[in-house]
Amino acid sequence: MSAHARAEQSSLAQSAIALIRRGLTWRSVLIGVIASAFLGDWTQYAELIIHGTQLSFTFPPIGGFFVFLCIFVLFNVVLRAIHRPLSLTTPELVVVFTMTVMASGIASQALAQIMIPMIAGPFYFASPENNWDSLLLAHVPEWMAPRDPFVIRGLFEAWPLPVPWREWFGPLAWWTVLVLASYVVMMSLVTIFRRQWIERERLLFPLIVLPVKVVETPDRGRLLSGFFRNPIMWLGVALAFGVHFYNGLNGYYPHLPQIGIATLGGTRVVTAGWPVPWNALGTLRFAAMPMIIGLSFLLTREVAFSLWALYWLGGAGTRAGARRPDDRRRRRCLPVPRPADGRRLSRARDREHLGGARAARAGHPERPVVPAKRSR
Repeated sequence: MSAHARAEQSSLAQSAIALIRRGLTWRSVLIGVIASAFLGDWTQYAELIIHGTQLSFTFPPIGGFFVFLCIFVLFNVVLRAIHRPLSLTTPELVVVFTMTVMASGIASQALAQIMIPMIAGPFYFASPENNWDSLLLAHVPEWMAPRDPFVIRGLFEAWPLPVPWREWFGPLAWWTVLVLASYVVMMSLVTIFRRQWIERERLLFPLIVLPVKVVETPDRGRLLSGFFRNPIMWLGVALAFGVHFYNGLNGYYPHLPQIGIATLGGTRVVTAGWPVPWNALGTLRFAAMPMIIGLSFLLTREVAFSLWALYWLGGAGTRAGARRPDDRRRRRCLPVPRPADGRRLSRARDREHLGGARAARAGHPERPVVPAKRSR
């Protein structure tokens, strides 16, 4: 690398550090903390209580983007029109966006929503049959999980009293240390690969294209930048929002049909009844999601082509590995059991008892069948 290139890279690094330092103000940190707390509470309410939009299940994180966009409209549109010094600067907006998006993963399905049940799960599911008391629970430290049986049972079944913070404060504090350490490790890995990704491979980062466009400084005398004054942008927003809004109405008005190809799972095509080797494809999904289309538009052609090509190459490999129907050694693939909640398990037991009774009647019609008693 030439001396001129090294000097240019050093200048860019110093300017980035200076940008972050200018953005680390008391109000940017305060707004970022409040926005992160609101997003965490909103995510739990939307996903676990009303079972609405999966705010933390999408990439890019739509919850973090939406909260950041509301902050921008409030501070850099409304307050700027009233009193310009009240608006946030571009470095401050960058800090707020970074804090909000990074915090969106904490209350997600991949962390908090499974970590807390997993902390108390071994104590709740321990039974004389699995012998977890001696095999597992004896090796769990006191600080790792609450030990009160009433608190553990209330987490999974019901809790008529306020949240028992005294029992949960210690374990959650120690697990928070692990979460923070994981974030530090991930950011350290990004720092290690930064030069390879940015300087050598020249990778694009589509997740930051939208916030960079949002925080652009508008022309003098205008409240909005050219990005918000572009009618083509608003036409795309209207089309994407209209499709998702219409599909969302199905949750409140079930008689309205959904646009299946625009749903999260897409339109499913089961290939189990197809001839060999095409039945090895499993379940095909055909989807045209505006969010994925827009994100793919920001990728390089090489990356977009590799995603498309590897998908079809994987399907071709599956078909090539499928056996002929006359192969006597061919075995049927059994479905892998998936976790189920208590109600589904109860229904499964009822169907099992009912199916066993019908089979017994069919094989021995003269013998009465006594239904199995369900344990309480």
